[in-house]
Amino acid sequence: MNDIVNEKRRLVEKRKKFKPLPIIKALAEEKEASSNLYTILSSHIKSVDEAVAFVIELDVDQPFNEQDKSLLEQIKHVEKCGALALAVDLSNKTDDLDHSLSFIKETTLPTLLYEIVVDEYQIYEAKSLGVSSISLFPGLLELGELQYFLEISRELHIEPWLSIRTKEALEIALKTDASILALHQNFSDKLKHHPNELVEFIDLIKYSRRDTEEPFLIAHERGVQNLKDIDLLKSIGISTFLLPSFILLPPS
Repeated sequence: MNDIVNEKRRLVEKRKKFKPLPIIKALAEEKEASSNLYTILSSHIKSVDEAVAFVIELDVDQPFNEQDKSLLEQIKHVEKCGALALAVDLSNKTDDLDHSLSFIKETTLPTLLYEIVVDEYQIYEAKSLGVSSISLFPGLLELGELQYFLEISRELHIEPWLSIRTKEALEIALKTDASILALHQNFSDKLKHHPNELVEFIDLIKYSRRDTEEPFLIAHERGVQNLKDIDLLKSIGISTFLLPSFILLPPS
């Protein structure tokens, strides 16, 4: 992971030379506020009995352009299927974000940028491109830096999506004022082999916000194969799912 973080820092420094932080801050502040992902997801879950909310990850291996009909069709189909938000994973990409995220103008759905954030620059950059939510990784970020990035995101009306991959990461996340905690598929694997352990994690998350009016929205990242998996996770308190778009796409 250290190699990935170091490479990400190198790429960010390269982008800063092309578009310095003061400029990207100004662009971010000029951008109109987008829909709040937490509000959209939680409102849907509360409004409908037994409801689940889907955030669908688009396949954007190539930068989007006006002639990319396949991606446009993918977006329209996902919208028609009732997804509440889109996601794009650029954590392993080296492309300029403005190319990879140019599809945002083609949809009214909020967009989650799944990215390894190591510098505040990335948050301002994401906002300037119309992103509604951005992933943060507790554990990769120490508590102080994580809370600082949360505060910057909130000031820009971006709702952070905390990606939780270990028990230690969860313990860090619970010390913040985040609204969305997303358990990676590593946690769902525990449900198959150590079901009580995962239930304890869910109970811990709920208990930590017992005296507040804004409970955590508990999401699940990837690893879901079918409706049985969704029903199983929903039975322990997870109602929001980040899924790949091919799950919803019609057979070719």
